Order: sequence, then structure tokens, then C-alpha cells
Amino acid sequence: MLITATLPFSDISDAHDNATSLRRAFEFYGITHPNGEPVTVPDAKQLIAELYAFADWQTLAATLDTGVPLQYYDGDGNSAEAHKALAAQLAPHLSAPDGATTIKTALLFAAFGCTPAARSQQQQLFGKMPRTIQQWHEIERLANGYAYATRYSRGRTAYEMEMLRHHHDVAVAKVLGTQAPKPPKKPKPRVRPAAAA
Repeated sequence: MLITATLPFSDISDAHDNATSLRRAFEFYGITHPNGEPVTVPDAKQLIAELYAFADWQTLAATLDTGVPLQYYDGDGNSAEAHKALAAQLAPHLSAPDGATTIKTALLFAAFGCTPAARSQQQQLFGKMPRTIQQWHEIERLANGYAYATRYSRGRTAYEMEMLRHHHDVAVAKVLGTQAPKPPKKPKPRVRPAAAA
């Protein structure tokens, strides 16, 4: 646990936003409880409270209400050292590929303890990304396959190129668990006008 004179949260709403971002980053990097159960937002809140030597989230909230000096980790433009120390504290309580190294990466990815502007930027990035890093790698593999298939596109019709893209998009949707796009409409064959008698 960390006993500090400052906290990286302006109020309990700010702390809640940090917990939400952290849970999302844990999901992306496959960080779970030691028993393999996913980390929920309430779990993240409890981890954060204990990280700063509070018994629970309610105690942290009450302390923030009384007023605690605020110090965001990116105040000096570099949060890496703070996140490294936090990761070392969290590692015994979590299961993560590569241990504290992955936890530190998740903390950086979530912009944990950083300014609201930094977290907002990361949350916008979350919205454009798959849920897990495994999905990310699979989508990259599909993108490489699509790039290879389209590299040698000489002689293909526009419809054939659209179908290649469609097959790629269907595969991506399957990885993400989202609805597959509709296939492109096949063009009607061009009918030659009858020759004049």
C-alpha cells in the first residue's frame, strides 16, 4: 500500500473515472484476479482504495470529501515512475501476463492518476479499439492477409475487390462479436444492344 500526503483524484467522481478506465485497460491486457475472474469496476475501486491505504472505497470517498492535496502523476509530464511503483504494489493481487510489467503498461494505457484531459484522450482511444489485446492481434493478422490479397489485384473487377473487402470485414466482425456487414450488391450484367437488321 502507498501512504502519501497527496492523491491523484480531485474528488470521488474523478476517482470513479480512474477505476472505470483501469478496469477497461485490465480487460484489454488480460489482467484478472488470481483465480482468473475478470476485474469489475467495484473490484477496481477496492484495489484503488487499498492501494492508498484505505479500508474501502467509502473511506476513500470520505477522505476526498474532507479535502486532500491533489497531485496528478503526469504533472511533471512523466508518469512512468509512479506507474512502475503502483504496478509493483498491485502485482501480488492480480494475475497478468509478464506480471508487473503488463500491469504498468495497463496503468499507462488507462492514464491512471493522470489529468482528466489525458484520461479523456485514452477513453476516446478505447472506443476505437477491440476489447482485448488478443482481438487486436487477430485483427492485425486479418489486415495483413487483406493487404496481401489486394496487393495482387490486377485483373480483378471492382465487384471482386468489394467482395474481398467484405470477406475481411465479416472476419473482423466475427472476432469482435459484432454484426456482420451486408455484402455488396452484385452488378447487373451489361446487355449489349441488338445489332441493327
